Amino acid sequence: MARPEPSSSEKNEIRLVDGPSDTISAVRFSPSLSSGRLLMVSSWDGTVRIHDTDNNVKRHQFEIGEPVLDCCFSDSTHAFCGGLDNHIKMCDLNHGKHFAVGNHDDAVRCVHLNTSRNIMTTGSWDKTVKTWDPRSKSVLVLSQPDKVYSLTSVKDYLIVGTKDRRIWIWDLRNTNEPMQKRESSLKYQTRCMTGLAMTSDDAFSVASIEGRVAVEYLDSDPEIQKKKYAFKCHRNKEAGIEMIYPVNSLVVHPVFGTMASGGSDGVVNIWDINNKKRMSQFRRQASTISSMDFSKDGKVLALSISYLFEREDMPNKPCEDHVIVRSIAESEVKPK
Repeated sequence: MARPEPSSSEKNEIRLVDGPSDTISAVRFSPSLSSGRLLMVSSWDGTVRIHDTDNNVKRHQFEIGEPVLDCCFSDSTHAFCGGLDNHIKMCDLNHGKHFAVGNHDDAVRCVHLNTSRNIMTTGSWDKTVKTWDPRSKSVLVLSQPDKVYSLTSVKDYLIVGTKDRRIWIWDLRNTNEPMQKRESSLKYQTRCMTGLAMTSDDAFSVASIEGRVAVEYLDSDPEIQKKKYAFKCHRNKEAGIEMIYPVNSLVVHPVFGTMASGGSDGVVNIWDINNKKRMSQFRRQASTISSMDFSKDGKVLALSISYLFEREDMPNKPCEDHVIVRSIAESEVKPK
């Protein structure tokens, strides 16, 4: 049977072939366009896949074994991942092989590249963050107050979100102790964070399970702190009842600095952080958006559609796990 013509809202979307067979934990684009728009996809099925999104083909599949909770490119031919086997593994795209380069004492929840210092950082449920310098092979351990749920960076600063809404900020130039210790402005569990590189002051966003996002500033000066704010999102009314959905992913457009939020309602919103307004909203997907990422040139957005079992009244997945790559119009992401 011929595939039906997509609706006008779907013509700018492509579903990737040969996707994972279980929950998708992360989608991450390569920082280089030299080999096209390569997308790394990690999953609870114990695999890491590398997709050529321009041609919709799978280039590599790395069999990690245990569920993979996060992944990240370090350059155009190397990537890192971590998960429930407690190991940090490097995937070599040139040779199609992977191998362990280190480990934590518990599951690796976050894998993140600090681009200012070209340092890979990993956060674990063992209450530590480790930095891995691929050049010198040196490892630095930073103790955290509790299990690490999320981490991001702004320039030389590493921001770590842990259990109980705690946020510890580290200066990677001086890691003897945290530069700041604070609580999230939000009332409920931290789900994800991202650095906001194009705001007038060094800032980052925090999202939680309550359908809210907070914009926080690194500078502790009281006048700067007055600028922080929070807003509601990923909420809608169903049968007269307001439904509140977790915000699972925050990513910043690499050209215009606007921010995308993806939630368990299956919706992506684009936000103008400086002017405090929503710019656009994409069509609702069939299930939860578990992760997102913009390509290096900002022309496409990858979305992983993967139900996270948020609702007790929906014990089964509403659709199979898959990845959508959506073309982005400049008018959707460029501030007016």
